[in-house]
Amino acid sequence: MAQLHLLPRSLATRSTDGVPQFAAGHLGSISHKSGQVVIATEKDRSCSSLGIDLEDTAKAHRGIAEKICTPNELALLNQLFPEENGQHSLEPQGPGPRHIPQWNIGLCTIFSFKEALFKAHYALGRTMFYFHDAEVTELPKLSPGSNIWDGTIRGKTLVTTSPLTHAGSTVSGWCRGLDNTGSATESPDFVLTLVGVP
Repeated sequence: MAQLHLLPRSLATRSTDGVPQFAAGHLGSISHKSGQVVIATEKDRSCSSLGIDLEDTAKAHRGIAEKICTPNELALLNQLFPEENGQHSLEPQGPGPRHIPQWNIGLCTIFSFKEALFKAHYALGRTMFYFHDAEVTELPKLSPGSNIWDGTIRGKTLVTTSPLTHAGSTVSGWCRGLDNTGSATESPDFVLTLVGVP
């Protein structure tokens, strides 16, 4: 399984179209947001490609939902969090935890998953595709009494996104809600997702 590291920039370069290039025999993916940087690396080549993404939960709100989500994904969010449908995330007001509605964290997770999926699939065939060309079908199940986002996220491609991932291919990934120190939290500052192609 891929490991998460903080690594010097010199350990990875970029191709002319922006895809990270790692040393021979290594896979990897990079993401950065609001001063935070994450890199996923894979040494034993147990998968064909990796994608990692980090997103700021305060940026996810109802105003961007239809640009990111298919109708089925919006229905999934509304089913999971019916009392929070349409609320906007709140920017932090001074010290203390954020109070981001779970609906918005779910939206942020879908956005982050699709960004990670794009990185993993684009690296295989340089095929462009967009938010509505993939669909999340399952978000992590929150533990009873806990709002910590941590677990498996599943989806499918709606178009052919690479030579290895044709329309209808199932996709699985992992996500976690993190605070600014990288710890799992019920009020995450960031959502981190990781997607691998077998």
